[in-house]
Amino acid sequence: AAPPSTTRAEMGLPDLPPLEGDLGFPIDDGLPPFAPGTASAARAASASPPEISTGKERSIVSPPRSPSMPNVGGGYVPGDTAYAQLATLADKMAVESYSRAHAKVVGKSSSNALGSRARVHRAGTVGAMIEDMLTHEAKKPVPAALLPLGTDAIAKSIKMAPAVLRLATDLSIPDVELCNTLSKLVKETTKRNELRDELFLITLRHTRCNDDPKSLVRAWQVLHLPCAS
Repeated sequence: AAPPSTTRAEMGLPDLPPLEGDLGFPIDDGLPPFAPGTASAARAASASPPEISTGKERSIVSPPRSPSMPNVGGGYVPGDTAYAQLATLADKMAVESYSRAHAKVVGKSSSNALGSRARVHRAGTVGAMIEDMLTHEAKKPVPAALLPLGTDAIAKSIKMAPAVLRLATDLSIPDVELCNTLSKLVKETTKRNELRDELFLITLRHTRCNDDPKSLVRAWQVLHLPCAS
């Protein structure tokens, strides 16, 4: 007869932690289970053994926030990399004409200059200017197009911007007026792709740094319009 087994406690040894699977780590290769003796089992037997887990990857640790991508005042403030990427869009945006129109509206003081809301060392850069062009403001929009457009299209863009601003911020607009305004925007923008792109950017800026939750939801709803057209 076999001698009785001795437990680890009787031997004065600590208990081992419970094993997960046969090798001490979870075995989950994403494949369906297979029965012994089948072709699947034979392939599994000949396959290389899985890499044994050290357990380090199980800990979920949020990476530290990059110092160049801070979150200031509850609003997103892009870092140097984001501004550099925005600057690559300079040839696609009407930065110069928008900047001139902006200066006429707010004055030429440095505190009101386009892009001055960025950090000091980024203020005045092309990336900072484009950032301002695509950021929500509740006041009357600058009378200028965001994209390089023809004269006729610029005039239509200047008319569209206040209409989109009202749609995004005035939640008391009657449903009839809301539908009529949206219908007009659709008719104007489906005829010309450049106006559809312009409407997309005009609406997009009201989804960025908009501190009014209800207005923000409305802006996203209106943004669906150029995306679906």
